[in-house]
Amino acid sequence: MAGLLFATGCTGNEQGPVQESSGITPVATSTSPLSSDYSLKPSPTDEVSDNFMVYIDAIKDPISGSVTVISRGGPGLYMVNTLDVKIYLSNGEIIEREIAPDVNSEVVFDEGTKGDDRVVVKATYDNGETYKVFDDLLIFRKKTDNK
Repeated sequence: MAGLLFATGCTGNEQGPVQESSGITPVATSTSPLSSDYSLKPSPTDEVSDNFMVYIDAIKDPISGSVTVISRGGPGLYMVNTLDVKIYLSNGEIIEREIAPDVNSEVVFDEGTKGDDRVVVKATYDNGETYKVFDDLLIFRKKTDNK
């Protein structure tokens, strides 16, 4: 699953645990209760030219429900100043963090739920423009009918 996503501004001030494989600590972490922009329904991402493309992966752990968001590179990554990640949890919380705009830089949201969580990533480029590059609903566990 690859895509691009942008997020802006913090809506709270509560700090949460952060793990990153790149060793870079995110600049901001915030949580907020159910707000007016809360939705578990993904919306279309912004269209960017091929030279601005950035690839993002988001993975939900099938046991714990934690969510890992990974920057996978792309032709426009070298022009990105920040990658802002906003996660909408099925319990109504919204958490925002920033990850480094480097290949394979990641952030883990241990607060991920054992329900469906939405991940939105926005990229802010050197020219000051911000684009939503990734927006997806991560399903906790799809139920199967084992007859």
